[in-house]
Amino acid sequence: NNTKHRKVNDIAVITLSNFIEEGPHVQYAQLQTEQIALNEQVTVYGWGRTNAFLTTPRPRGVLPKRLLKGTNTVIEREDNKLVCDEPRQHACKGDSGGPLVSSDGKVCGIVSHGKIGDKDNCTPGTPTYYTEVSAFIDWIKRQ
Repeated sequence: NNTKHRKVNDIAVITLSNFIEEGPHVQYAQLQTEQIALNEQVTVYGWGRTNAFLTTPRPRGVLPKRLLKGTNTVIEREDNKLVCDEPRQHACKGDSGGPLVSSDGKVCGIVSHGKIGDKDNCTPGTPTYYTEVSAFIDWIKRQ
Protein backbone atom coordinates (compact mmCIF):
# COMPACT_ATOMS: atom_id res chain seq x y z
CA ASN A 1 0.00 0.00 0.00
CA ASN A 2 1.74 3.16 -1.17
CA THR A 3 0.21 6.48 -0.18
CA LYS A 4 1.21 9.98 -1.25
CA HIS A 5 2.86 10.73 2.09
CA ARG A 6 4.24 7.39 3.22
CA LYS A 7 4.70 3.77 2.24
CA VAL A 8 3.04 1.22 4.51
CA ASN A 9 3.04 -2.58 4.38
CA ASP A 10 5.96 -2.44 1.93
CA ILE A 11 6.63 -6.19 1.86
CA ALA A 12 6.08 -9.16 -0.44
CA VAL A 13 6.70 -12.90 -0.39
CA ILE A 14 7.71 -14.70 -3.56
CA THR A 15 6.81 -18.39 -3.79
CA LEU A 16 9.11 -20.46 -5.99
CA SER A 17 7.79 -23.33 -8.10
CA ASN A 18 10.86 -25.47 -7.30
CA PHE A 19 12.63 -26.12 -4.00
CA ILE A 20 16.17 -24.73 -3.76
CA GLU A 21 18.58 -26.74 -1.61
CA GLU A 22 21.13 -25.11 0.66
CA GLY A 23 24.73 -25.60 -0.35
CA PRO A 24 28.11 -23.88 -0.41
CA HIS A 25 26.72 -20.94 -2.43
CA VAL A 26 23.10 -20.94 -1.21
CA GLN A 27 21.98 -20.32 2.37
CA TYR A 28 18.53 -19.54 3.68
CA ALA A 29 18.06 -16.17 5.35
CA GLN A 30 17.17 -16.28 9.03
CA LEU A 31 14.42 -13.82 9.92
CA GLN A 32 14.30 -11.65 13.03
CA THR A 33 11.19 -12.70 14.99
CA GLU A 34 11.49 -10.20 17.86
CA GLN A 35 11.65 -6.41 17.68
CA ILE A 36 15.17 -5.12 17.31
CA ALA A 37 16.37 -2.67 19.94
CA LEU A 38 16.64 1.04 19.29
CA ASN A 39 20.25 2.24 18.90
CA GLU A 40 21.30 -1.20 17.65
CA GLN A 41 23.89 -1.31 14.89
CA VAL A 42 22.60 -2.98 11.71
CA THR A 43 24.03 -3.53 8.23
CA VAL A 44 22.32 -2.78 4.91
CA TYR A 45 23.39 -4.62 1.74
CA GLY A 46 22.72 -3.69 -1.87
CA TRP A 47 23.83 -2.92 -5.40
CA GLY A 48 22.26 0.53 -5.53
CA ARG A 49 23.76 3.97 -5.99
CA THR A 50 26.62 5.05 -3.79
CA ASN A 51 26.01 8.75 -4.28
CA ALA A 52 22.72 10.63 -4.32
CA PHE A 53 24.14 13.22 -6.66
CA LEU A 54 25.33 11.04 -9.55
CA THR A 55 24.36 12.77 -12.76
CA THR A 56 25.02 9.82 -15.08
CA PRO A 57 22.76 6.89 -14.24
CA ARG A 58 24.15 3.38 -14.40
CA PRO A 59 22.90 1.53 -17.52
CA ARG A 60 19.83 -0.61 -16.77
CA GLY A 61 20.82 -4.12 -15.66
CA VAL A 62 24.46 -3.22 -14.95
CA LEU A 63 25.43 -3.90 -11.32
CA PRO A 64 28.56 -2.99 -9.37
CA LYS A 65 31.22 -5.69 -9.34
CA ARG A 66 30.69 -6.33 -5.63
CA LEU A 67 27.84 -6.23 -3.16
CA LEU A 68 28.00 -3.05 -1.10
CA LYS A 69 27.25 -2.73 2.60
CA GLY A 70 26.84 0.05 5.12
CA THR A 71 26.49 0.22 8.89
CA ASN A 72 23.40 1.99 10.24
CA THR A 73 21.84 2.72 13.62
CA VAL A 74 18.16 2.09 14.38
CA ILE A 75 16.94 5.45 15.69
CA GLU A 76 13.15 4.96 15.88
CA ARG A 77 10.10 2.98 14.80
CA GLU A 78 7.23 4.34 12.72
CA ASP A 79 4.26 2.41 11.23
CA ASN A 80 5.98 -1.03 11.22
CA LYS A 81 9.17 0.58 9.92
CA LEU A 82 12.65 0.81 11.33
CA VAL A 83 14.11 4.27 10.81
CA CYS A 84 17.89 4.23 10.49
CA ASP A 85 20.41 6.98 10.14
CA GLU A 86 24.04 6.99 9.14
CA PRO A 87 25.22 9.99 7.17
CA ARG A 88 27.44 8.16 4.69
CA GLN A 89 26.44 4.48 4.57
CA HIS A 90 22.72 4.09 4.04
CA ALA A 91 20.53 2.66 1.29
CA CYS A 92 20.04 4.54 -1.95
CA LYS A 93 18.26 4.12 -5.30
CA GLY A 94 18.56 0.53 -6.47
CA ASP A 95 18.70 -0.96 -2.96
CA SER A 96 14.91 -1.28 -2.45
CA GLY A 97 13.89 -4.76 -1.32
CA GLY A 98 17.36 -5.55 -0.03
CA PRO A 99 18.16 -6.79 3.48
CA LEU A 100 18.89 -4.93 6.68
CA VAL A 101 20.73 -7.40 8.91
CA SER A 102 21.05 -7.39 12.69
CA SER A 103 24.33 -7.97 14.52
CA ASP A 104 23.37 -11.65 15.00
CA GLY A 105 23.01 -12.16 11.23
CA LYS A 106 19.20 -12.18 10.97
CA VAL A 107 17.21 -10.15 8.44
CA CYS A 108 15.47 -7.52 10.57
CA GLY A 109 14.40 -5.12 7.82
CA ILE A 110 13.76 -4.67 4.11
CA VAL A 111 14.88 -1.50 2.33
CA SER A 112 11.72 0.54 1.70
CA HIS A 113 12.38 4.23 1.04
CA GLY A 114 14.22 7.39 1.98
CA LYS A 115 12.70 10.49 3.48
CA ILE A 116 9.37 11.25 1.81
CA GLY A 117 9.76 14.41 -0.23
CA ASP A 118 13.49 13.83 -0.74
CA LYS A 119 13.67 13.51 -4.52
CA ASP A 120 16.80 11.35 -4.43
CA ASN A 121 15.75 9.30 -1.36
CA CYS A 122 19.37 9.07 -0.28
CA THR A 123 20.60 12.55 0.48
CA PRO A 124 23.36 12.37 3.12
CA GLY A 125 22.09 13.10 6.63
CA THR A 126 18.50 11.99 5.99
CA PRO A 127 17.00 8.82 7.49
CA THR A 128 16.23 5.64 5.57
CA TYR A 129 13.11 3.56 6.24
CA TYR A 130 13.05 -0.24 6.38
CA THR A 131 10.01 -2.51 6.69
CA GLU A 132 10.42 -4.23 10.07
CA VAL A 133 10.39 -8.00 9.46
CA SER A 134 9.29 -8.93 13.01
CA ALA A 135 6.09 -6.88 12.55
CA PHE A 136 5.11 -9.19 9.67
CA ILE A 137 6.54 -12.55 10.84
CA ASP A 138 3.11 -14.17 11.35
CA TRP A 139 1.96 -13.00 7.92
CA ILE A 140 5.20 -14.27 6.32
CA LYS A 141 4.74 -17.72 7.90
CA ARG A 142 1.16 -17.94 6.56
CA GLN A 143 2.28 -17.40 2.95
